[in-house]
Amino acid sequence: SGHVCVREGLITCSYVVMLLHRRFVRLLGAGDDLVPDAVTYVRLRGLSFFAAFINTVANSANLGVKDSFTPFKVTAFGGILNAVLDYIFVMQCGMGIGGAALATSIAVIFSLVLSIRALQTKELLPPLQTLFRVPAMPLVLPFTAYVGPLFFIVLNRAFSFGLLTHFASKFSVEALAAHQVLFSVFVFFAILCEPVSATAQAYLPTLLDQGKAAIVEARSIFRKLIAGAVGIGLFSGMLEFLLLMYGTFLFTQDPLVVAEVCNALEAHFLGTMI
Repeated sequence: SGHVCVREGLITCSYVVMLLHRRFVRLLGAGDDLVPDAVTYVRLRGLSFFAAFINTVANSANLGVKDSFTPFKVTAFGGILNAVLDYIFVMQCGMGIGGAALATSIAVIFSLVLSIRALQTKELLPPLQTLFRVPAMPLVLPFTAYVGPLFFIVLNRAFSFGLLTHFASKFSVEALAAHQVLFSVFVFFAILCEPVSATAQAYLPTLLDQGKAAIVEARSIFRKLIAGAVGIGLFSGMLEFLLLMYGTFLFTQDPLVVAEVCNALEAHFLGTMI
């Protein structure tokens, strides 16, 4: 899976950087006033697409061996580095949205370096000389059977988010700005359930492989995880609702954008909770 992500990441990176132009951005609904900044941002972020793909697999590999501290360290390092570089490039150097994109790309690439070193320490890193070797069919078929439905889920999610951005950009700059605020807050609170998902993926397969003797324990853990997910969903939805109702000024000072955000609070609460 690591090899697949390297290849797909390099292909996607090349595609975005070399082929993305104004017409392609306009297909996503961007107006003439947004196209230059959109092209600049995506081209610079495209430089680190391969690193983001590989980093995702590396974090999953660490979680698979029940090591959640390494992904935590990598994510914390990337977030801090991103914030520091944002301050330097945007606030000090005045590079604007291009500086923000460059800061994120650099942080993602450095995070990948830490992930690879962690995998090397655990001897989980596959040989690099096999990177562009075509895998054997007996290995491809089970991998495809497992990844196929997951790929459809992720693709559907990405398409839905892209469609939301497309329609938001059709209305006004204020609506698009409100969409960005809502989407950023949604992503932040939505990932609060990610630890529950990672725990289920790390522990349940091991128990299920032990046969019928461990089924009772697996069911008990599953019930606890479901209860935890429901509780986190309710808590996240309510906290997000209160944040957007009383703390929108933390994200924008524009009264028109604030009004657009408030108009979508109920739907946003339900989406986050579910």
